[in-house]
Amino acid sequence: MFEGDEKAAAVYALRVDVQNAVVKAYERSLRHYSHVDTMVTVFVRYNLSGWFWITRDKVRLKHELSILGDAIANIHWRWVGTEGKLEDAKSFAK
Repeated sequence: MFEGDEKAAAVYALRVDVQNAVVKAYERSLRHYSHVDTMVTVFVRYNLSGWFWITRDKVRLKHELSILGDAIANIHWRWVGTEGKLEDAKSFAK
């Protein structure tokens, strides 16, 4: 959607309405009391952890990284444009 336009992507990601919509979807899915992991859940967690890093949502980032543990590597964030930043995110989330 924003390929080649990092400024527009950053503006979009920092919009309060967008962040609220993502959190609402997160609370209704992975954080819902009835959620059961499936074979694809780990991919959702990769992407959401990347989103929470981009938006600097420390609490949710910490939660997702704690669940992912060693199952996440820098390469998993390539879709959100933050590949290579995993150690920074882990330090931030502490």
